[in-house]
Amino acid sequence: MISQYATARRRCCRIFAVPAAKRVVALMGPSGVGKTTLLRVLMGLETPQSGTVERPETPAYLFQEDRLLPWLTALGNVEAVLPKGAKTQAAEALRAMGLPAEAFAKRPEALSGGMRRRVALARMVCFWRGCLVDG
Repeated sequence: MISQYATARRRCCRIFAVPAAKRVVALMGPSGVGKTTLLRVLMGLETPQSGTVERPETPAYLFQEDRLLPWLTALGNVEAVLPKGAKTQAAEALRAMGLPAEAFAKRPEALSGGMRRRVALARMVCFWRGCLVDG
């Protein structure tokens, strides 16, 4: 729940309530109304100047840019958020995103933009602990 939050850059909205867990919420609006700022406040990446913010305990965030670790392979990037020895779960997540098995051993610079995006999404889904937001 957020009420009357504002950041140093802009006042975003007066009242905004996110429905209870297990629901999908889509933020839509024209450019510049504060959609990304709202997500950044929810993630704790920006501090509101006023208002109340109740954040999920362990949110997962998919940034607009991929933010993959360039020294790791596609598989290694997903394994990085999992407990040790979870290679099978990481591979399953990559397969679920439609990444071909031959791409698992490639580093991000060797992948297409779409493949990098799928690796980033697989990593976020493996980390997900209750909140899925797409910045």
